[in-house]
Amino acid sequence: MKFKEIKEMTLVQIWDKMKKPFNFAWRSGVIVIAVGMAYGLICELGEWMWDLFDDDSYDIEYISDNVKARYYTDGTCRLYECHGDKRLSKKLKFVDSCPMTDDTLTSYQSLDGKWGFLSTISGKIVIPAAYEKVWDFNEGLAAVADAEHKVGFIDKNGELKIPMMDIDWKEGYYSFENGLCVLTHTSSGKKGAIDKNGNWILPLEYDSVNYPYDNGLIKVRNGKHWGMYDMNGKEVFEIKYDEIFYDAGLEGVFIRKDGIKQLMTVSGETIEPFIVDITYPLRYVTEYHPESESEYATHPYLVDYEVDCYYHGVLDTRSGKIIIPAIYDSVEMISKDMIKASLGLENIESVVFDINGSKYD
Repeated sequence: MKFKEIKEMTLVQIWDKMKKPFNFAWRSGVIVIAVGMAYGLICELGEWMWDLFDDDSYDIEYISDNVKARYYTDGTCRLYECHGDKRLSKKLKFVDSCPMTDDTLTSYQSLDGKWGFLSTISGKIVIPAAYEKVWDFNEGLAAVADAEHKVGFIDKNGELKIPMMDIDWKEGYYSFENGLCVLTHTSSGKKGAIDKNGNWILPLEYDSVNYPYDNGLIKVRNGKHWGMYDMNGKEVFEIKYDEIFYDAGLEGVFIRKDGIKQLMTVSGETIEPFIVDITYPLRYVTEYHPESESEYATHPYLVDYEVDCYYHGVLDTRSGKIIIPAIYDSVEMISKDMIKASLGLENIESVVFDINGSKYD
């Protein structure tokens, strides 16, 4: 596009925006308003001239196929059309070019440090910058923090749909997923969850709360143990398992406790009572050669069995009996009659068993 065309288009745009209220104010004798509008016109012309002759931009980030943000050396940015380079905004401090969701609204920060939302399609401000912090829109709602550092949820019209709450506004990432948002208590760090109406499904008393699976099951943890709740806050699996997770393909729940892994229905019926993910042979040294490879023998019926791609134990393949539960990081035979089970990457804690599973003192 030629310079003359840009100049004519921009001047007409500025004058069309200002001339009606300016003429009305002047004819009405409201001199102060007219002078203020004249000052606004001068500022607009100054910014227009700055755009044309003093472009000290150093970076461009694309917000969408239609809108880009041009960043300047003074720590500000402006939005422009991707095609035609038409200016779409006044100076801003920041525009989020990579929101965590694919919503058409993204957050921006004004020069005074407040946050709001603008359209990634048009570049227009949709919700003015009035918040201390904002999170991404998802499922029609976005979390916002006010000046008192309380957190609530607004809709795309900027209307507060879920009232402000005293939760951790600094650390938590708050966004709805499958109809639920996980929240964090300010002082205790405990987790809980609300639905899109602001109802507490789970109170702020858990060490960990996962977002729901597609079937509505919510995985939670207290201490070292896991359990599950439904979307009504009803306990489905008691918080007592070392691990628990839902498998959508099998439509079942895998649980692991004390080295035993099982597959259950959602209603708690057993599908598979004992699951071994993989086994490895157990070998022990029969003859030790310090200057050459030692000789080994494979145990005829004991194997190293693994669950959840990490935990190891020892299984008797003749009877299917667990000799050592799969709660260790590694197991190995140190003689024909002795097995060492270790915890930690450096085997910092080890226990020695006989081949019947009895510990040596």
